[in-house]
Amino acid sequence: MDLGKRIKALRKTKRLTQQEFAKKAGINFTYVGKIEKGQKIPSVRILGSIARTLGVPLDYLIVGKDVVPIVNEYTRVFEKIMERPRVLEFLSRVKDLPDDEILMLIDIVKTVSKWETGKMKKSKRQANTKK
Repeated sequence: MDLGKRIKALRKTKRLTQQEFAKKAGINFTYVGKIEKGQKIPSVRILGSIARTLGVPLDYLIVGKDVVPIVNEYTRVFEKIMERPRVLEFLSRVKDLPDDEILMLIDIVKTVSKWETGKMKKSKRQANTKK
């Protein structure tokens, strides 16, 4: 569903006419009709007003789903990175590398991680056999 259809559907669930909705959103009702028909694309400021009037997050209005969980996950990852100075240093060193070199580094990290995991499993098995 595109933006205009989403706005129209949400407006109708609120049982608002275009005129009522436009008045609450602070925009011209003929502009609402053009947005709903896909003839006009509103500015971010107007989209914000429309989202507030409809009682939905702006991201939902634009993409049709709530992207806050995705943003929250990126925020958690960023916070973890910020807590680890060596990770920050690593990222600052690789940020300008070409993609093929970054992919090579990712493969190296995966290999080391598997090796470490295998080493840990092996040491646990050895510890269990000594019991």
